Amino acid sequence: MEAKKLVIFNVSLIYLIFSFGLVSSDLCSVQSSCNPNNTVFKMFSQSNSHAERYDQTNFNYYLCCDFSYPNPHTNSDSRQNKVASLSSITNAHVQAPEQTSYTNNVYFGDLNCVSSSGSCSSTYPIQMFSLSGATNAHVGTFNEYNLKVCCKQARPCGDGILQKPNSYLINEICDDGALNGVYSDIAPYNCNKYCNGTGPHCGDDVIDISFETCDDGGKLSEDGCSNICKLETAAFWVNSEGQRIGTFNSTDIPAHIGETVQLIFNNTGRDLTGSYSFEIFEDDPAFDDEIRTGINAIPGTFSRAGWGRVIGVWTITEEDYSITEIGDYDGFYFKVEGYESPKLRILPSDVTPWCSNYEDESSCKDCNYIGCDAAENSVNEKVFEAFPDIWNDTKCGDEVAGPDPSCTYLMLCKCIWNSSTNKCDYTWGSSPGLDCDPDSSIPAIGNCKYSESTVDTCDDGFLEYSWSTIWAWGADNGYTAYGNGPSDEVADYVLANGLYYYDPFKLSQKCIGGSNIIPCPAEIQLPFFGFYNLIITIFLIVGIYSMISLRKN
Repeated sequence: MEAKKLVIFNVSLIYLIFSFGLVSSDLCSVQSSCNPNNTVFKMFSQSNSHAERYDQTNFNYYLCCDFSYPNPHTNSDSRQNKVASLSSITNAHVQAPEQTSYTNNVYFGDLNCVSSSGSCSSTYPIQMFSLSGATNAHVGTFNEYNLKVCCKQARPCGDGILQKPNSYLINEICDDGALNGVYSDIAPYNCNKYCNGTGPHCGDDVIDISFETCDDGGKLSEDGCSNICKLETAAFWVNSEGQRIGTFNSTDIPAHIGETVQLIFNNTGRDLTGSYSFEIFEDDPAFDDEIRTGINAIPGTFSRAGWGRVIGVWTITEEDYSITEIGDYDGFYFKVEGYESPKLRILPSDVTPWCSNYEDESSCKDCNYIGCDAAENSVNEKVFEAFPDIWNDTKCGDEVAGPDPSCTYLMLCKCIWNSSTNKCDYTWGSSPGLDCDPDSSIPAIGNCKYSESTVDTCDDGFLEYSWSTIWAWGADNGYTAYGNGPSDEVADYVLANGLYYYDPFKLSQKCIGGSNIIPCPAEIQLPFFGFYNLIITIFLIVGIYSMISLRKN
């Protein structure tokens, strides 16, 4: 008999242990006090009760959870963290989470909740509260009514991906993907079930060289330090405005002969020493063309900016271009320290003389780089040279010293399509140059867009025209206080629309409309007959002369 009782006791004990194993270790219950960040909502009593929002002060019972996050009551549609809805913010009837007719929704953390008859399933194991019905209901403790509200935590803690702060609550400083208390192979780097690290760990803003190559404190995204604290080293091309060019992310942005581009070796590590060089090739099926290699390679300069960066500068010449086979200009790439850049397509120089000569939007917008004749002719001759008392000797592509001696500004001239007139206009602007740190706070100042109009037929050899202008500040320019910008001198700013715009050269004041008379463009000598055209012409003349001589013989 005693043995039978012992067996029954053991079976019962095993059943109880198993049953408790099915209950979530994260608990929510009605209590008489609770921290605001742990409070889901408040109740008048523990049964047959009305409810109010967590931040109201009329009721003294709390639906309280033993877990929380920063800003737990914020809506997150992406995680569907609605727990219930109230008919008003206080003294309210309650709706189940699936109902939508009440507008005062109750959100909590990353809970994902459903209503269920009788009990909670293993999928939604957190027992929250019970309702007298699906809508217009009274609320009570979990065992009060048959309609239960059950939840699960949808947080990504435990998915092995370090979540950096976003718009509502996630702020993991570690995530080992297992929630088993082990963060790395080297003790005591631990990660608890709430993804808050204990001991040294990825996300503590301290680089532990035994298992990290970087650590940004888990605060930044896409900054070159991955969510497992490893450097995301990369090699890529950049144009004069700091824009990625070449083939990447399904885009293909070309460069042109005469253009100056940067070769970037990024996120290399902050404590590198030594010299660096970039070797440039052009991809071929058999043997790649060596454009700049060996002693002709592009030297690189190391900077501790970001997570370490090496920068090379290459001005693309006709000689570089001529090394490749005719028509094979779409596979330029560089190598540095075992890394290889994406391919870059290089186009011949565009010899169109004026922006107004472009008849379609695509070709107009392609003239957007230093050295494009149409943009530089249009701005140099119609703006800078036409008004020397304003511009002195300014030219497109000029470098102008800024507040930081290590960062010069560039005068950039471009053709720009005017969709209202279906014509190609021109613009000039000032942006940080190639020597500026792309991670710095130095802004693009702005740009001035010109739109020309004329009724002159150029019969007398001169063109009389007028223009209107539109000034646009740089996207990253504009500060609520001038001290927030790159200069502490108020004279370096222009106050407009309640913001201080950085403009030490007062370029915005030079963006004005007007009129002028210039020689007609057709009578201006065009710079398209260069050295290589001369060589080709000489060969043609020699060839024709030889053929004539042979026929005579």
